[in-house]
Amino acid sequence: QAARLPMAQTTASVDAALARRNGDDLATTCFELANAEHVSFAASSGRTLLIRQDAAIPHTGGCIWETSYALALWARAHLEPIARRASKRGAPLRVLELGAGCGFLGLALAHMGFEVVCSEQPGVLANLVHNVLANEPRALGLPGACIAEVLRWGDSEDIAALTGAPFNYVVGTDVVYIPELVQPLLQTLWQCATGETAVLLCLQQRCVASHRLLLEQAGFYFARVEHEPLADSVELVRDFATELDCELLRLTQRREVIDPGAAPSAAGQATGAAGAARQPPSEKKEKKRQRHEEEGGPHTLQRVGSSGVGAQQGGAAAARDSRAPWRPDADADASHSERQQRRR
Repeated sequence: QAARLPMAQTTASVDAALARRNGDDLATTCFELANAEHVSFAASSGRTLLIRQDAAIPHTGGCIWETSYALALWARAHLEPIARRASKRGAPLRVLELGAGCGFLGLALAHMGFEVVCSEQPGVLANLVHNVLANEPRALGLPGACIAEVLRWGDSEDIAALTGAPFNYVVGTDVVYIPELVQPLLQTLWQCATGETAVLLCLQQRCVASHRLLLEQAGFYFARVEHEPLADSVELVRDFATELDCELLRLTQRREVIDPGAAPSAAGQATGAAGAARQPPSEKKEKKRQRHEEEGGPHTLQRVGSSGVGAQQGGAAAARDSRAPWRPDADADASHSERQQRRR
């Protein structure tokens, strides 16, 4: 197993890490990135973003998730040309990100020319604000803009206070991982959208029940619910889709009135606690794990971490093991300081 430096001493390049994988498992690459105190990323503007991660944050907003990288890369290929044209016309497109965490995706979009509002719950906001202030494009004399604001899902006052509405896009990554939060998420998406808004959710299936409930209920809020074909995108995005089962859901045509059938299904409620467990690995992933073990490398990867946006609604503890950076199971029960000492 490769040694890792203490988080306080590392800055990892996203571009270099993804370029030099040499056949390494993408999950392991993302785990290495999640262990760095800072990650750097060559933004579309020509500037390099420097994003601080914070393991001390008692929420999942302290590190960058795989789906954030996937959606940023997809947006660069498919949305940036649209954003550049709109910016040249003097009508920049507006984006709201839910559960922005460290702000990586929102800032990447801002450097493509979008005007972005990165939203998070109060406990995560300080690190998000730090990253926005350090990387905001308008302050650097570049097209695009980014601000950070509080948004607790389902809180009408927070939603009403958001800057920049109406939004052309509402985006979120890894925001579906516990059944209790599916309804507040959909309600918030509906309240923040208009009939012209496109909602883009880049997801991994952390929790079978949550994922199923989202797909069951989304149509009550939006008339069109579609999967974007990531297999038709650029190579790196295809890698995220095939190796990590990332998928991109597009919700459009916001309904004027929420369908009265929009309520958690009995099945979704009944399987809430059990569903928070991570889905069993696919045969392909299991073969990778076996190969790593035979080679003496990282093995039997699992999810561990601390509570996420669910903390504001309750029930976050059930999601703790289903939404955290990939890492070897030997570290599963160790504290952060113990893990870092072990890696020395």
